[in-house]
Parts: sequence; structure tokens; C-alpha cells
Amino acid sequence: MEAILCANTIPTAGGAAAARKTGGLSAWLATNSVSNTGGGVAGANPVLTAGIPTTAQTEGTKRAFTETLLKEVIENVWTSGGQPTMVMVGASNKQTLSSFTGIAANRFQITKPEQGTIIGAADIYVSDFGELSIVPNRFQPKRDAYVLDTEYLGVGMLRPMQTVDLAKTGDAEKRMILAEYGLIVKNEAASGAVYDLTHT
Repeated sequence: MEAILCANTIPTAGGAAAARKTGGLSAWLATNSVSNTGGGVAGANPVLTAGIPTTAQTEGTKRAFTETLLKEVIENVWTSGGQPTMVMVGASNKQTLSSFTGIAANRFQITKPEQGTIIGAADIYVSDFGELSIVPNRFQPKRDAYVLDTEYLGVGMLRPMQTVDLAKTGDAEKRMILAEYGLIVKNEAASGAVYDLTHT
């Protein structure tokens, strides 16, 4: 579910021939996002029509994740009225973010004869516009860094998760997990993204 909610897919209403689909976060964040060369469509990336994504985010040339890019998106979000509280990134860009200069020194007082602790990670980014938690996410696209105001995001459950028994095959018992849900984006301009990042 989390991979689908973060994916670069546009929502579709569905019909008799195809099921409806929720749009993913990468396809929603247009107003305050930054892309690299080759990314973007008609001045916006992705394109929203009447506030709904109608084209997915176009991938551009990959580039390194830098603090300058992060600060640009945070400023864009704040200027648009958002109050970002979270930066969500994949594994390699979490490590990149932890290596930004200016990380505050951490010291522990060791009172017993034991091994010391090496601090090699950052959990909070203090920007000019407030503190943002740094959250690694193994399910999101690795090439994206999301700057989120979580007050304007949510998940709507249309059919609660349930388990359905299916017909047995020999001794094998089969079950299906069934749910219908959608990503709720109350205001996409309250969040943003840095697209086209290199990753491992």
C-alpha cells in the first residue's frame, strides 16, 4: 500500500473495463517541486488539471541531492502557505542528507567503562522555516525527496482491510487480503519534492 501511495501514477476513475486507481504522491506534488534537465512538462512537473494530476512526473537527468535543492523546496512550500514538518527520502539519500555540512555535534557522557557511540545520522533538519523530521522510506521512489506538510495529506479507506477465505487446493489454505483506499491530498501546494536524484 505504501509503495502505491508514493508511486508516480495518476488517478483514474475506472469503469466497466478497468478498476479505478488512486494517484501516487509523486504525481501530485507539482507547485513547489524542482526537477532537473529533461524533467517537467509545460512548465509544471507533473501537470495538474482542476487540481488533479493528469500527467505523471517526467523523469529528468539524475543529479546529486544537495542542501541547496532541499532549501529551495522548503522555501517554496513555506511561501505557498505550507508548514513542512517532514523530509521523506530513500535509503541512499537519507545517508546523503545525514552528510550535509552543519550537523550539530552530539556528545554522550559515558559513566561506565563501555564502548563509545558513533553518531553518523541526522534525524532533524532545522531550516529557516522550522524543524523537519528526516524519515527514511524504503517504499517510495528512490529518486525523490519529499518535503511534506502532513496536515494536508491522508489515506482514505473506502473498504476497510479484510481477509477473505478462498477455495482450498489440496492441503493448502488460501486467503485474500482485500482493501480499497486512496491517497488524500487536501492541498498539494502545502508540500513539494526534489525530483531526479541519484541513488544506489
